[in-house]
Amino acid sequence: MKGSRYADYVPVALLVAGFVLIGLGYNGAAGLDYTQGQIPYMISGGMLGLGLVFFGGAALLLQAIKKGQTKQLEQLESLNQSMGRLSTAMSLGSNGTSGSNGANDELVVVGAASFHLSTCRLVGTREGLEKVSKEEAETSGLKACRVCNP
Repeated sequence: MKGSRYADYVPVALLVAGFVLIGLGYNGAAGLDYTQGQIPYMISGGMLGLGLVFFGGAALLLQAIKKGQTKQLEQLESLNQSMGRLSTAMSLGSNGTSGSNGANDELVVVGAASFHLSTCRLVGTREGLEKVSKEEAETSGLKACRVCNP
């Protein structure tokens, strides 16, 4: 995102500024022994400092919630893509196309970001990997393996 380079530091800066103002208000009020002189320090330093601490904490909380939601959306999108590939593989199996030897030659093994031939050395030892047609793998955004080049 543009402009978010310093967005992580703003809530922390508000918290630090708030605590500094509270400290300055206390320091000013502690130097006086009469109430009428202490009240301006408590109002300007204490109240303003508490406000900055409150808003800094709220901004920090909202920032953490937003990051969590963004991560959750990315995971849901990945899950949605996997479910789409799985449903395609299931439909291939129910149509009987995966049972014939000619159609098995066109099936490729699906990895995390690419698809491979079943004889590829990168996926040769793994079991339980999903197999789909090469066209389906390409339309789902997967890239061809650079080793086996299916």
